[in-house]
Amino acid sequence: MKKITLLFSICAFLMANVINAQTVVWSSDLEDLTGWSIYDADGDGQNWAFYTGGEDVGMTGKFKDSASWSSTLGALTPDNYLYTPVVAIPAEAVVITYKMKVVSPHATFFAEKFAVYAFDSDLETPDFIPIHLETLTAGGAGTAKDVSIVVPDSFAGKNVRFLVRHYDCTDMVAIYMDDFEVSYTTGAQTVNTVTIDWSFNSTPSATGNSNASRTIEIGDTVTWNWYAGGTHNVKSNASATETFESGYFESGGTFSYTFTSEGSNEYVCSPHPNTMFGTITVVAEGALSTSEARRLNFEMFPNPASDKVSIQLPSGAENATVEFYDSLGRLALSKKVTRINNKMDVNALSKGIYILKVFTADQIGSQKFIKN
Repeated sequence: MKKITLLFSICAFLMANVINAQTVVWSSDLEDLTGWSIYDADGDGQNWAFYTGGEDVGMTGKFKDSASWSSTLGALTPDNYLYTPVVAIPAEAVVITYKMKVVSPHATFFAEKFAVYAFDSDLETPDFIPIHLETLTAGGAGTAKDVSIVVPDSFAGKNVRFLVRHYDCTDMVAIYMDDFEVSYTTGAQTVNTVTIDWSFNSTPSATGNSNASRTIEIGDTVTWNWYAGGTHNVKSNASATETFESGYFESGGTFSYTFTSEGSNEYVCSPHPNTMFGTITVVAEGALSTSEARRLNFEMFPNPASDKVSIQLPSGAENATVEFYDSLGRLALSKKVTRINNKMDVNALSKGIYILKVFTADQIGSQKFIKN
């Protein structure tokens, strides 16, 4: 099986020109198993197990193993849950990061699927919030990498557990995991969103929003907008620094992905790789700071709000596109406004913190918005 763990590295968050260091609040190399638990959801008697001897594929000491194939039973269909101990996230945490090392030990049979969820352990019936989903795309020696995941900041001040689920795969070999860590910073990161109009001839040579190659900063989000006919997807190439893949959509669909590692990310539309392709280049936080000339200074009120919010555009800006992104970087709401028709209905948004982006033809601005 192969291991594709998308490597998310922890970014440098800048505030007042000072780098905000990550504070590690919990870590485990699995040598101490206090607080860990497992659950065999499919009831086949095959569950997460502890092993040693994975140094040839990047593991050290003890590691967790969940199998999708057995030398005695043959193909397995795992649905195995691995629960971390309780992690107390400080209330002042702004950027929360969950990390672990993942690898598939087999260079041929590697397509193991896993997901990561976060939940409030103090609740009797908690909501399991998905924060990561991946199917490994490579495996064997030299493929072990760190998966680094931004956790919604709504978990700040709570006692949190993380659930790793190995499921929806069969007849591969196994997935290994080790070196778990949760950290946080207290400084906010400046984030931006780039929109790519995605259809036939969306390539690096296209003009306007159809240009499929962009340079962004760590923590920025790219949103692909299916604006014309045809059925398309977005899928990263095997050589990309990060791994992302959308479903198949027709006109009107959108897909958003937040990039968290410096590097180059080539991608295509799988059915139309020769006419729909591009590269997302990710550079360090602050490297592309918006100049004053391009920064849009707008007013938003009320904030917090529960039903409607008004966007007051500055003089000279007659119309704009307003977009709300949730704590996972997903586009939650989008609408065009003008200086006259500037009210937005936010009733459909779930309670929480959003990044609101306002785009004009040549300027961009952003603010934090709280939905009550």
